[in-house]
Amino acid sequence: MVKNSEVLISVLLENPYFQEIKERIPVHKLLKNTLTKHIFDMVLFAKYQNNLLTIGVHHPVAQFELNNFKPILIKYAKMLDRFKDIQEVRVFRYEKLKTPPLIKENDIIKYSFFQERSYGIFENHLKDDKLYDQIEEIRDIIKKEKNNGN
Repeated sequence: MVKNSEVLISVLLENPYFQEIKERIPVHKLLKNTLTKHIFDMVLFAKYQNNLLTIGVHHPVAQFELNNFKPILIKYAKMLDRFKDIQEVRVFRYEKLKTPPLIKENDIIKYSFFQERSYGIFENHLKDDKLYDQIEEIRDIIKKEKNNGN
């Protein structure tokens, strides 16, 4: 019979299925005790393996702060028996690992969110040639939309 949650967790962690969790608990405690709450909340995961502490974050600010905090983090980690052989800390943004979307911009269906009321009938009084040409391009787009819609 399980007496409290601490005993339950220790029994669960002995199961090989939870081995990775057991390895990450000391890393979690290290980060929680050394980082500010604001930066700690931006950490997605951290793993210690082969003298390397790898930290994945989801915000550029956290990446910047942790990159500047590496020497201090290594110093505090070496005080703990579990991390006494730490050599390096690597920080990366998790979003950089994401694969590009399967839908390309050209494949996206464009929806008209408003009813165009203009027919492109207006006077263009602009003297600047570049601006004049841009307004004429807008006029052409409006006329094409009206012709396609009718």
